[in-house]
Amino acid sequence: MGMKCAQLHVGFTFSFPCIQHQLDEGILVSWTKGFKATDVEGQDVVTLLKDAVKRHGELNLEIVVLLNDTVGTMMNCAYENSNCEIGLIVGTGEHGR
Repeated sequence: MGMKCAQLHVGFTFSFPCIQHQLDEGILVSWTKGFKATDVEGQDVVTLLKDAVKRHGELNLEIVVLLNDTVGTMMNCAYENSNCEIGLIVGTGEHGR
């Protein structure tokens, strides 16, 4: 692929509730929307992703930001149109109870 040696800066969209103290850190509060993976709640999902990528050994990724899908959608729109005011995701699952 020609990208093995290149460092790629990545924005990581993660659509589950996290406690975030830094741009590149997110502690998973709980799984929602029917998802479940053991030993992930209470862990930093960015670190878990970095470790998994490192174990695979094919890419050199630097996760520079963790963000919610709605925020990512709004940022993408705002990049193209500075008048963007809303990010909207219409999909399955729930974000509130």
